[in-house]
Amino acid sequence: MTSNARGETIHEKPSYREAFKSKRCLIPWTEFFEHGWYFKIRETEVSTFAGLWQSWKDPESDQPLETCTIITCPANELVEQYHPKKRMPVILNDDYSCRRWLDPDVVDRPAIGDLISAFPAGEMEHWEAG
Repeated sequence: MTSNARGETIHEKPSYREAFKSKRCLIPWTEFFEHGWYFKIRETEVSTFAGLWQSWKDPESDQPLETCTIITCPANELVEQYHPKKRMPVILNDDYSCRRWLDPDVVDRPAIGDLISAFPAGEMEHWEAG
C-alpha cells in the first residue's frame, strides 16, 4: 500500500477497494507533521486517523508483510495553509466515529462518507518545527 489514500476514491481504486470493504483500521497518533509544521487536536493526548491495512507477501523473501495507509481528505483552513496539495488525514476523534469506521457491516462509501471530511480547524493547534 502507499502511504496515503484519497478518501474520495478509496472505494473505487483497485489498490484499496477490497481493503475498504473489510480491512479498515484506526491509526493512533499524538501529533502529525506536514511540511515543517506540527498539528494536534487541542486538549487531546491521543487521537486516531482512519486507515486501511493489508497483508502482502514479499516477493523476494516470501515473508508476509503487514502494511497500512492513512486516509486523506481535503484539508481544513488551517492545514491547507501548509500542505501544497491541500490535503490532511481523516481524523476520527470520538468513539462513535471510530465504531462506524470499523463496522464490518458497512461495505460501501456512502454509508460512512461523512466521516471522510476535514476535522474542524478551530479544534486544532499547530506550531513550527525546530
